[in-house]
Amino acid sequence: MSTLVAVLTIGLIARLTRLCVADQLTYGIRARIVVRLGPDHPLSYLTTCSWCLSVWIGAAVSCAAYFWADTRWWFMVALAGTASLITGWAANWLDPAPESEDA
Repeated sequence: MSTLVAVLTIGLIARLTRLCVADQLTYGIRARIVVRLGPDHPLSYLTTCSWCLSVWIGAAVSCAAYFWADTRWWFMVALAGTASLITGWAANWLDPAPESEDA
C-alpha cells in the first residue's frame, strides 16, 4: 500500500466515524438505539463516542484496504471520503456558525 493510499484510508476512517457518530443524516439511527436500549447501554455509548467507534470502523476499513488498496475503486472511495472530511473542516473553519447574540 502506498503512503498516499494509507493517508487517504485514514481520512476515510475519520469521515465514516464522523458520519456514524455526529452527522444529522444518521441521527435517527443513533436516537433509536439509545431509546430502545437506554442511555447506559454499551451499544448506545458506542454509537455516540468517536473514540470508541473509530476503533471498530478503523479495523473494518483497514481490513478492506488490506485486500483492495491496490485497486482503482478503493483509491476513489478513499479519496472521496477524505475530500469530504477536508471540505467539511474547511467549511466550518471558513464559515463558522454565527454566535448567538444572547451570549
